[in-house]
Amino acid sequence: MRGFGWHDSAVVRGLRYEYQVTAVDSSGNESVKSPPAKATSSSLYLPPAPAGVQAMATATGVALTWSSVDQRELLGYNVYRSGQPSGTFEKLNSETIKAASYTDGNGRAGMYYRVASVSTSGHENTGGKPVRAVEKK
Repeated sequence: MRGFGWHDSAVVRGLRYEYQVTAVDSSGNESVKSPPAKATSSSLYLPPAPAGVQAMATATGVALTWSSVDQRELLGYNVYRSGQPSGTFEKLNSETIKAASYTDGNGRAGMYYRVASVSTSGHENTGGKPVRAVEKK
């Protein structure tokens, strides 16, 4: 190989690998190996944002529902709330939500919500549009 880069195309996601580098001059003399460099492969997969998000204000807060994202590398969801559609959104859940629903006990009609899908490698798709909570009729 010539140059300063190399791509290992045979890695398996989640496994740990160790690499060492040597240099070879034009006469074929090889240097001593470098100290080992350790790496763990991970996916750059970004799951799609949940669709069909609905936010319904009830007597006990705001009940949110959405369509499940059917992806092998989906870990779950995070829910965010703001007072304005383009305002700063605060994350509400401390643990990743596994179900396609969430109740915000402090929510009320008129608040805005976003639901983000999270991959098993921790990448989050926050691209969903904000949804305004409406009164249940």
